[in-house]
Amino acid sequence: MQVAFFGRLADVVATRQLIIDNKAIDSGDTLRAHLSAAYPHAAALLAHKGTRLVVNDAIVDWTARVSAQDDIAIIPVV
Repeated sequence: MQVAFFGRLADVVATRQLIIDNKAIDSGDTLRAHLSAAYPHAAALLAHKGTRLVVNDAIVDWTARVSAQDDIAIIPVV
């Protein structure tokens, strides 16, 4: 799955795009947990209630299902 980061989040994880090959990631929540473990310094920003998950150009709830074929973006609170 391809994940794009924007704003402060891109600065904190030091990349604008990441490819994740982990079949256990099946929802926004599991993606957020995976990213928080991989980038602990970004965990608070990922957990912030204003941070949005975008899947295939639609803003969705963090409980939404995701798959390897999805284009995903995470937009932090401004």
